[in-house]
Amino acid sequence: MNALIFLMTLGLTGAVPSARAFRAIECGSQLFLTDNNGQFSSHTGMNNGHNYGKNLNCIWRVQAPEGLKVELVAKSFNLESDPSCSYDFVELFDGDSINAPSLGKFCGSVFNPITSNQRYMTINFITDDNEQHTGFTMFYNFTSQVIHQCLNSQFKCTNGRCIDDSYKCDGDDDCLDDSDEQNCPAGVGGGGGTGRCAADEFKCPDGSCIDKDWLCDGDDDCVDGTDENTQHCPIFGK
Repeated sequence: MNALIFLMTLGLTGAVPSARAFRAIECGSQLFLTDNNGQFSSHTGMNNGHNYGKNLNCIWRVQAPEGLKVELVAKSFNLESDPSCSYDFVELFDGDSINAPSLGKFCGSVFNPITSNQRYMTINFITDDNEQHTGFTMFYNFTSQVIHQCLNSQFKCTNGRCIDDSYKCDGDDDCLDDSDEQNCPAGVGGGGGTGRCAADEFKCPDGSCIDKDWLCDGDDDCVDGTDENTQHCPIFGK
């Protein structure tokens, strides 16, 4: 608001516009939520048709009774969309702070029901200073069931975590239970990580797997020729 508009407003109303009129849309009510069920919205002004504001960092914490888990369901969900959810996104944490293990990042217009693995869930809403959309309204309640519906582009770990499909069989334990490095195809999961070869296969230093019958056959089936060195071929090796 420039000085002229400010003076016109003052002259017409006889009052100085409140500081609230100049402030960006803020986070919705941020509470430590413990009721049996309830809901919260991404930002103030949502019910009046306003989009969420720029550079928000909003946190909600939900606590279930002992023995139960937190279930989160989106009544509406509309954030900026990008494949990696790097701009405007909701990230869920399986615990009572943002230092707990992540349950995944969510953006765009898809949010499937999800639960924590224990009695706490922390919800973190982040926005940048570019696009603003209508935001979300979340409903929560408490349940004894674990519900994790990963996106089509994600791999569901045995422990319920969702990771990007590209992390499966990459040699790193991204699931934190090693389930993303199990049952990997031959030759996948290398880099000296935890990818495994079959019992009848030999693992080359680069992580690729070759048939054990190819050891000491005179051909460099491993890129570095390890399958033909004297350690494995004491008589016939190079």
